[in-house]
Amino acid sequence: MYGMQGKLLVVDLAAKTAEVRAVREATLKKYKGIDALAEKFLKNDDIVIMTGSLTGLLGPCTNRYGIYCGKGKNAPKGSLAGFFGAELKLCGYDGMIIRGKAKSPVYITIQDAEIKIRSASALAGKNVDAKTAAIAGKFPVKAGVLVIGPAAEKGCEFAVVMGDRLYSGPSGSGAAFAAKNLVGIVANGSGVIETAEPDKYWDLAMAARKKAAQSKFAIALGSADAKVSRAAAENLQARPLAGYRNLERRLDWDKEEPVSVVRRRGCYSCAIGCRKQYKIEIGKYKGVVESPAPEFAVVFEDECLVKDTGALLRAYELCRKNGMDPAECAAFAGKALRKARCTGNAKAMLDAVKDAVSGGKRTKPSAAFGYGFAAVRNQEALDLAMDRGMCPFAAVSLNASELKALTAAAEGKE
Repeated sequence: MYGMQGKLLVVDLAAKTAEVRAVREATLKKYKGIDALAEKFLKNDDIVIMTGSLTGLLGPCTNRYGIYCGKGKNAPKGSLAGFFGAELKLCGYDGMIIRGKAKSPVYITIQDAEIKIRSASALAGKNVDAKTAAIAGKFPVKAGVLVIGPAAEKGCEFAVVMGDRLYSGPSGSGAAFAAKNLVGIVANGSGVIETAEPDKYWDLAMAARKKAAQSKFAIALGSADAKVSRAAAENLQARPLAGYRNLERRLDWDKEEPVSVVRRRGCYSCAIGCRKQYKIEIGKYKGVVESPAPEFAVVFEDECLVKDTGALLRAYELCRKNGMDPAECAAFAGKALRKARCTGNAKAMLDAVKDAVSGGKRTKPSAAFGYGFAAVRNQEALDLAMDRGMCPFAAVSLNASELKALTAAAEGKE
């Protein structure tokens, strides 16, 4: 099927082997989409990483891929952005299956057809940034990297796999990697992905990129003005949930602790650029932190009742560097603060986040988190886009017919 490579990479950590498994076109057509194809190949305690038919193409924000850790109702599964999914696809693989357990910590390098399993013993205890730098090694800047942080190594139940230093995999995915002694994976591809109608796809993709980049929602993602962001979201029927409503209330960057956006970056084939560095200008927690969107920090206000903007951003930074799911970590910290009767205490919140690294237990978040999208006009488009490998931030600017045409030009007709 066009848009797909027709191959999976199967890595057995116990046997220290890597082999390529062909996937029939009939299978790709029957199990279309990231979720369906991943579930098709997922068995027992395997880890499956899967891309979609748009992942790795030069469309608007074609960077989405899924991580699935074992079978069962509560098994970690979800999707994330960055570079890894696209780079894996450009190496020639629609996905990879990881099975077995290594005897000691290892990481996997994938450079087109060259696959290696390398020792990661020297990386024990290092944070996400340090592991990413070490694993990427001499690979080009555009290489995609997945790593776990200290939280996964120390048994935190809501540890996650971090994609390209910034994007959290599904809660518990870090623990699943650690159970296999897998510290990380780096992929760097030089291949191509064929589309059914190259010229038509190119024209549609470039038009979609332009529309996504010029949308009010995309422009607002780069603004520190939360009211602008919310107004733009509502204009495109993106419904802000509790955390995003708090963004309007909380991150209007109060005079006591002003915060500025000092850098914007994007994921693979990005038309928006929502990866940001925030500079806390003054106050106890001044300095630079990174986040794909500030509402990741606001969940800590919901759970811990802390009003200090700098402390909220620092709490998220601790999650990012240690590899923890921010929503569940915020719930864990909030529970600890309520038990100690010190909610609203910024220092106590940060201490609780640090405690979570060493064996934090799962606690269901009480607040809605992140972006929700209204079901009226864009839900069909969003479902199709994410299932095929496109970031939802780009998809909300397109309607269902535009996305169907884009997908058809990539995949081909039935």
